[in-house]
Amino acid sequence: AVIPIFTLFVFPINTCQPKPRLRIALGTTLLLGVFLLRILYEAAFILDLNHYAIMFRYLPDYILIIRFLFSLLLRIVMLVTFIGVIHYSNTFRKVLIWICVFTLLTLFWKHPYQAFENINFYTGSIPFPLLLDKSQSILGGIQVNPEIFNRMIQAYLQDIFLYGAILIFFSNRHVKAMYQ
Repeated sequence: AVIPIFTLFVFPINTCQPKPRLRIALGTTLLLGVFLLRILYEAAFILDLNHYAIMFRYLPDYILIIRFLFSLLLRIVMLVTFIGVIHYSNTFRKVLIWICVFTLLTLFWKHPYQAFENINFYTGSIPFPLLLDKSQSILGGIQVNPEIFNRMIQAYLQDIFLYGAILIFFSNRHVKAMYQ
């Protein structure tokens, strides 16, 4: 239901509308509202150090610390960018576009399969014996659980739709004109 709402703002139905500034303002508010909720959700998750350490327990300690600090720094940059875009700063609009491109290019590192395995084991949503029993071989013998794999794909699709919609919307020439 959210995707059709995004498309109303990203792909205008009629380009000769009397109030395009209102439409752009509504689109900006909607997309940035969802973006802010996503930032706050991810920041709350990152700040739960116990859960974060368990989720990425397969990483060596020094890489885990680097990943944690980078994730925290990125969320701070996202919050500052959010404030700048709300104030119609063209520089922050460009930074937002680069954040979206970066996120879309690094989805594999943002949502690794092992992290989803650890989440399910930690929360007990899928008992450990079922994790082993339901594993199937894909791509040259790699063992994956279809339920965990589906959750990972859902996380990928959420990010692709959100950051893709933001990228398309803020690259639109009418939106660019409002930020000049």
